[in-house]
Amino acid sequence: MQEIILSINDLNFAFGEKQIFRKLSLQVKEGEIVTLLGNSGKGKSTLFNLISGSLTPLDGSIKMCRKQQGVSHMTQDDLLLPWRTVAENLSLCRELGKNKRQLCHAKALEEVQLQGYENYYPDQLSAGIRKRVSLAMILLQKRPLLLLDEPFAPLDVALREHIYHLLRCINKKENNTIIFVSHDFHDALALSHRILLLDQGCITKEWDVPEHNKLDLLPQLRQALTE
Repeated sequence: MQEIILSINDLNFAFGEKQIFRKLSLQVKEGEIVTLLGNSGKGKSTLFNLISGSLTPLDGSIKMCRKQQGVSHMTQDDLLLPWRTVAENLSLCRELGKNKRQLCHAKALEEVQLQGYENYYPDQLSAGIRKRVSLAMILLQKRPLLLLDEPFAPLDVALREHIYHLLRCINKKENNTIIFVSHDFHDALALSHRILLLDQGCITKEWDVPEHNKLDLLPQLRQALTE
């Protein structure tokens, strides 16, 4: 039986008078890949900031299982330090980390197909390459819960397929948990075990993604985002 790695109960949060979440509850199991869908402004990135500890709930609870050793949070903005090269940004990730099982830089860059970019600075890179450097930093940390905010947005179809495969392999090998935000139904259906719809301050709908005939869910997902 899979252990619950993340448990959110009756979460409330607001920015001033603007209520973002109203008694939001969610449980995610160890080893799950979950997609968080929702129209813009529904709080998907805010939820990630609450889970990672960047924001504090007004009330309710966010609990990790006792074996949890930290969260890796890949934001929409890459947050690379502009005065450091790709290799130096990755070195910072290792300097701040405590996990002795972290991957080497070369291996992390190889996995996201960025060999040869070690000495480039962020302003020399396209948005898609910067996104892949951010993903390499996440892989270096080797933490059990990965929060990926729009990880595929600037990537072309072929590279998306490669990253899908990479994340599936990491998930299978490490049994880590991945929650990612996407507006692309193909991302959700291709990668996740479960899809959640965030609307009206809480999770309003949920779908289990079947192993086969995944596209059968597509009409339901489209309708849910237009209601």
